[in-house]
Amino acid sequence: TSEYYTHDILNNKELFDFVRKTISFKIHAWHSDFIQKINSENATLVITTDENFSYSEFSLLNATDVLNKDFLNVFETKDSK
Repeated sequence: TSEYYTHDILNNKELFDFVRKTISFKIHAWHSDFIQKINSENATLVITTDENFSYSEFSLLNATDVLNKDFLNVFETKDSK
């Protein structure tokens, strides 16, 4: 497993494209309020995938219990793949 930070993502085209598409299509398009809430709480969105970037799962770090519960209600009840 690998952990990537913002500078890693920005410097890796394949990783950047995956993250951009994942956030744009799976979160922002349908749940843009989560992006605003994550940013306002200074939380971290974690995207888990395989080495081929063929699926994505989401979680939050350092989010309030309320935001984490709301987030899990949306993303644990839907297929993120």
